Amino acid sequence: MDNFEQSTISRLSALEEKAKHTDNKVDSLEERTNVIGRIATLVEQQVEINKDSQA
Repeated sequence: MDNFEQSTISRLSALEEKAKHTDNKVDSLEERTNVIGRIATLVEQQVEINKDSQA
């Protein structure tokens, strides 16, 4: 295996690791986005409950 092939394999391995890390970050962001959506729904419900309580 020549130097070019070694370099290409090394770069490909680094890219695979970076892609894996990026995929994990995307999964984490998706989870956080879902949580934020649930929190927004709960806040909206609480606002409605508070309005009903004041009436």
